[in-house]
Amino acid sequence: MPKSHHSKFFPGKLRVMLDQVDELGLSHGSSWVSEGRVFAIHDPDVFMNDIAPQFFDKQTHLRSFHRQLSIWGYTRLETGAGGRGVWFHKNFIRDKPELIKHIKRVPVKNPKPTMATPKNQLPDYTNYQMPVSFHQDSLHSTTKGPHATAKLVPVHQPHRNVAAAVG
Repeated sequence: MPKSHHSKFFPGKLRVMLDQVDELGLSHGSSWVSEGRVFAIHDPDVFMNDIAPQFFDKQTHLRSFHRQLSIWGYTRLETGAGGRGVWFHKNFIRDKPELIKHIKRVPVKNPKPTMATPKNQLPDYTNYQMPVSFHQDSLHSTTKGPHATAKLVPVHQPHRNVAAAVG
């Protein structure tokens, strides 16, 4: 069976797969639908066990496949029983293969840090000037008794060197 070497990026592999599922007799697992404007995963088990391994080397879970679709800007239009899904991308159309070159990966919004910041790359706070500070004596009571409230009133002091204050 043909592997995904026909295309190096995910949308190209997906297109090759959808173009070949009929020939492989596996269109009951996944196929183009709605006149080639969208595609569907009809049977997740058939898709993950019989179709995906032939075209996507690293896809072993349907959830990971869905994540890849989202990363490449595909939108899930509807879902049905058993995790079936219909997917759309404005540049992924069966009769317009030239549009596929416009599909780009969506940037990750908040990438997780891979490791802690090394100690030698931490900011140097030795010359940090402290701004306006609040002191205990700046706490003023507005009423007396059990329902007394307090508010902080800023006390303006000249900036001072943190290193001198700490050391």
